[in-house]
Order: sequence, then structure tokens, then C-alpha cells
Amino acid sequence: ALLIQYPELWENVHGLKQEYFANSENTEIFSALRTNNGPETARELLDGATLEYYNQLATRTLSSRNLKNKLKEIILLLKESYLRRLLQNQEAILASMDLTEEERTALVKQGFDVNQELREVFYEKSRSLDRIKGERATNGSK
Repeated sequence: ALLIQYPELWENVHGLKQEYFANSENTEIFSALRTNNGPETARELLDGATLEYYNQLATRTLSSRNLKNKLKEIILLLKESYLRRLLQNQEAILASMDLTEEERTALVKQGFDVNQELREVFYEKSRSLDRIKGERATNGSK
């Protein structure tokens, strides 16, 4: 909804990947927005349930305060959710399939890499929370 209602935020979407979205409508909308430079052009490419969902997002009431921080938080949440899904998929594969030792080792290494990325996401979320608390304390003392 943020990127539809505030297209100027596109310059702050560093690191947001299409695969972060679990919902197919969100994936389709993000792809249309990214490749078509704006909400109105993207809307023309959507149909059916996706267009209806897009219209709901476009009319959702959003506060215009701290948009960049909100976007950063949303990107971190999407990335965290994506990484957790990756880990769950890896665990399911490790538990259910007959794998060669080489395949098993590769999956375990990939799991370590995903865990490291998750740690980085948690660190960034923690820094954002600390910054917000600091801003509130500063604003509250004025």
C-alpha cells in the first residue's frame, strides 16, 4: 500500500526482492509497479482478483508520518518472513528426502547462510527500534 500511495518511496526500496512476498497478488503487484514506473501504469496490467486487491491497497488509510522508516520496517519484516520460509523448506527437505551426503551438506551450509541473514535482519530491526525509542524520547522531552 505504501508504494502504491507514495510512489516517491521507490527510491528507498533497496534490497526488496519479489520472492520476499508470500502472497501471489502482492508479488504480481510489486512486479507490475517495479517494471512500469508508477501505480497508474501498473494498474492497467492487473486484472481480476489482483486488480481488486490493488484497489483495496490504493484506498487503504495510511498515515503519512515516517514513511521511509515504515518502508524500511516492512522490507525487514518481508525479508524475515521469506528467510523463515526458506529455513522451513530446507528442514522439510532434510527430514523427508533421501539425499546424498553432498546434497545434505549443501543444504546445511545454505541453512547456515540463511541463519546468518536472519541474524542481520534481527540486528537491523533492533537498530530501528532503538532509533525509534531515541526519537520518541527526544520528542517527548520537547
